[in-house]
Amino acid sequence: MKSLKIHLIIVLLLMCITSLHSQSISIELSVKWENGTDVYNENSIIYVPKLSITYRNNSDTNYYFTNLCVNCKNGIMLPSGLKIQHPEFQKITNIYADNLVDDYNVDIGSIDDWVILNNNKVYGTTLCVSISKFYKILRIKKELEDIETSDYCEPIKSDRIIDPQNCKLIFLKSGEIKTDEYSLIGFQLFKGSFNFYISPDSLKDYIYTRPIGDKNQPMIKTALPKEVGEYKLYSGKFNTNKISITF
Repeated sequence: MKSLKIHLIIVLLLMCITSLHSQSISIELSVKWENGTDVYNENSIIYVPKLSITYRNNSDTNYYFTNLCVNCKNGIMLPSGLKIQHPEFQKITNIYADNLVDDYNVDIGSIDDWVILNNNKVYGTTLCVSISKFYKILRIKKELEDIETSDYCEPIKSDRIIDPQNCKLIFLKSGEIKTDEYSLIGFQLFKGSFNFYISPDSLKDYIYTRPIGDKNQPMIKTALPKEVGEYKLYSGKFNTNKISITF
């Protein structure tokens, strides 16, 4: 009987430790509306929805972990605050907007780009392709107008891994909070109900990098160090939420 009680105490302690570890990092989703520029008319001001991703370090330890949005600028999503006008916008939205189902899931973090799903299948023939084209136009226009070195990911070098401009990783000291915002204007134009959530296996202990100086080489899986300076690697479970928005 005594050994059974000891066993139960050990199990409870292990469960508590696991629970505390999973709560060390939280990644929260929220949506807000702000004044923005109409993509059809740059002289017109409209309310634009923006998705906020807030990273919180709830522990007493300094952690670093993989960024959920490594390739957002190259895929579906773009940082907010763009003032872009392009004649192709209206054409793209008119072609696809009337032919789409109403309810979608937006998977964040399972791969480097965000994925739009319907019935758990990638909706590649319509919405995913059309919104990707929409954001690609924004990206190209932005690059032509204002090329900034901070907009591009560089291969991770050992002497620059803690660089604030390193877009592959997030570094948070104990109690620190970081928030990134992304415009949902493309989703707003195409209409529908979108359920945003973060894939539970998003925080991995590796990243994909390309050999320095050779962009033609394939990406390779690179393990992340357990510690970088004062930061410890965090991977695995974390607290998060889901959020839905209908246009």
